[in-house]
Amino acid sequence: MRINRKIITAIAALIVSVICLLTLSSCLSNGKIKDWDNDLIIMLSRRYMLSIESDFIFVDGYYEKAFQDNSIHLSFKVPNASIGNFYNVKHYIESIYSDEDYANYKECLAFDGELYTFLFFYDSDDAEYTLVRFMGRYPFKRA
Repeated sequence: MRINRKIITAIAALIVSVICLLTLSSCLSNGKIKDWDNDLIIMLSRRYMLSIESDFIFVDGYYEKAFQDNSIHLSFKVPNASIGNFYNVKHYIESIYSDEDYANYKECLAFDGELYTFLFFYDSDDAEYTLVRFMGRYPFKRA
C-alpha cells in the first residue's frame, strides 16, 4: 500500500507545528513566585525603587511572560506605619487603572520610570497592615 506524498507532508507539517507550539507555550508559561528572595528584593529596589523590609508579608506573585511587555505581579502586606516609606514618592504619582484583576483599590500609584508599572493599595484582613499589589514590566533577566 502506497501512501500519498501529500498525506505524508501534511502529517510531518502537523507534527512540526505541534512541537513548535509546545515549545513556545513552555517558553511563555508564567512562573510562580513563592516568597521573597534576595534577587527579587534587589530587582525591586534597583528597577522600581521599592524598599522591601523584613516585616513585609509576602502573599503571592508570578512572572507573566509574553511576546512583548513581560511583567511581574506581586501581592504583599505592608505595616501601616511603613506604607509611605517603602516606595520613592518622587517616582510614584497618583493614577487610575481599569482592569478587573486590579479593581476596588483604595489608591493607585503609577511609576514614572516605566510604563505599565503600578502600586495598588487595598484594605487588609489585618487592621495593622495594608495589602499592596504591584504590577510592573519585567525583563527576563532579574536584576
